[in-house]
Amino acid sequence: MDYAENEPKPSSSTAVDVSDEENEEIPEAGEQDSDPNLVIEDSGSDEGGGDPGKWTTKEVSTLLDVYKNFKPQFDEPYAVKFRIWKKILKIPEIVATGKSCFQLSKKIDNLKKTWRKMKRPFAKANSNWRWTEKMDLIFGDDPAIELNDVAEVGDGGPKKKAPAVKNSSNWKTQLVAIEKERVDVLKDIARSQTIMIYENGRIALLTQN
Repeated sequence: MDYAENEPKPSSSTAVDVSDEENEEIPEAGEQDSDPNLVIEDSGSDEGGGDPGKWTTKEVSTLLDVYKNFKPQFDEPYAVKFRIWKKILKIPEIVATGKSCFQLSKKIDNLKKTWRKMKRPFAKANSNWRWTEKMDLIFGDDPAIELNDVAEVGDGGPKKKAPAVKNSSNWKTQLVAIEKERVDVLKDIARSQTIMIYENGRIALLTQN
């Protein structure tokens, strides 16, 4: 008897649900995750890369919830962002993810890029993207959405490109904030080096005595 013919085929319902966060193909209507907290989301391919590792849906949800609480600090004109991320990195729920400050920051950037793409004119419906509601709550009140590439519009004739929406934030203010952050980082490095030199000197004196 040929058992291969009678062997049951694996059901499609048992397939592991894996989504590529940065490729962001919006799921079809009615498509649901069997267990949203266990979905693995690949990181860092289509939207700039540099975000190694994988994120579960639960980890992304936790990051967005925490980021929402800290967003007012990020929005301050002279915010030193790396210090804010260091605060976030000490939160137990974030510690449990095992991610670095760089990975956390890059993930937020990737999610924002995807969210902005979906806000373009004539973009396909975003209601099925799992992060739409959270992203709207966090970034929906921002002054403007920067869209470098927008959909082409036209009615049968030559297609024209709609003008890109310009970011209303003052770029000079942003440059000043970036420069201040750079200076603060250099001060921290210099302070650390001074302390190290002092400690090395103490050790040398104690050794001589």
